[in-house]
Amino acid sequence: MRRVHDLLTATNSISARVRYRVDLFGHQLVGEGIYLQQGAAERQQGASEKQLSRLELKTLVGQHVEVLQMVGDGKYLWQYQDSGVPPTDPTAKPQVARIDLARVRLALHHPQAFHGRMLTADLALAGLERLIEGLGATFHFERIEAGQLDTLPVWIATGTWRSEMLMSVSKDLADQAASGQPLDLKKLPPQMPEEVQLFVGQEDMFPYRIEYRRRPTKQGRGEALGEMAPMLIVEFYEVRLNEPIGAQNFVYQPGNAEIADATANFIKSIGVRTPNDKEKDTK
Repeated sequence: MRRVHDLLTATNSISARVRYRVDLFGHQLVGEGIYLQQGAAERQQGASEKQLSRLELKTLVGQHVEVLQMVGDGKYLWQYQDSGVPPTDPTAKPQVARIDLARVRLALHHPQAFHGRMLTADLALAGLERLIEGLGATFHFERIEAGQLDTLPVWIATGTWRSEMLMSVSKDLADQAASGQPLDLKKLPPQMPEEVQLFVGQEDMFPYRIEYRRRPTKQGRGEALGEMAPMLIVEFYEVRLNEPIGAQNFVYQPGNAEIADATANFIKSIGVRTPNDKEKDTK
């Protein structure tokens, strides 16, 4: 994990195709897109270079193709979603969400911040390096084996939950994780994995694939059936490192769209409460 992190820290730019598959709540979604990253994640105040990012995904949902665009310009993260369904009101303006990156980065250093959020948000907000860093903070990697990803020789590292990360979910789950026992799936929320696997190139140490895994269960019973199966797979391919990326890829023009500030909602999603939230609870 240190070698993967060191590689990404020393990388000035990443350009890659992305494909992913989700199996959750009896539904399967597949999609593909692009991921661009330039610059280094900010590690201290006054960093001279801001990290820029662009993530575009297209997902087939029924008969429609949903489009997600997330562009980080160093100051804001812009997010636009198109469901692929024509609006009922043709005069309605499209909506774009805007997230203040400085406020989010400050919240990420809060001790209550949960680093297992939506993977797309992790990528667009903080880059692949910080995503891997977050996996290391959330999961304990203690098993590694050689394998193949198509024709690429890889190391497959398997991580299980760190007990302190499960304490807010269930003390029993935290105790099971600390002792190395299988987790009680009746107490583990269905959207949470049991383990994560990282597929790393043996030659270049790049993280080409991430799998979130969990044992299948009988519907509504929480009884484990069989071996681990992927809940979410994200794979990077046609990867290019340290090649120039046009600056126009990191500029977002909202046009006539209505802009909604989604910063506070995102900070809440990572478990950090603002002073205003505490004030409302007191009242």
